[in-house]
Amino acid sequence: MAEADPDGAGAGSRAAIWAAPVGIAIAAVGSVLATHFDMPLGDAISSILIGLVLACTSTLLARGRKSLLIGETADGAPWIEEMIADIERRIHDAHSDVTSLFIKPQNPQQYMRTVRERFGENAADAAREPQAVAVTSGSH
Repeated sequence: MAEADPDGAGAGSRAAIWAAPVGIAIAAVGSVLATHFDMPLGDAISSILIGLVLACTSTLLARGRKSLLIGETADGAPWIEEMIADIERRIHDAHSDVTSLFIKPQNPQQYMRTVRERFGENAADAAREPQAVAVTSGSH
């Protein structure tokens, strides 16, 4: 069974976990070669190897998190954007004087706290009840 990769980084995350210990080991070997065996070339080679480890790790991390670096939308965002567009359209249809709308994502606890702060406890009780918004157009 494949292991879950919650952040989508894959090999980048695994490389980042091992980069520090590998770098420390390389540095230790280089230092031992330079000091105990009088081989300054060992220190120079270990520095180059550490640089390669860092370069490889950063490349793997960047590839694994490319979507975050270039600003791609998260998975599932198209349906969220469609819902927001639908909400904006309904509000504009019902209230043509509304020119823009700001929608902030929040969890239920944040929502209730905001309602209490703005409208008091009674409004918070009313906000707990789900309400449907019907938008009609035209004349009857």
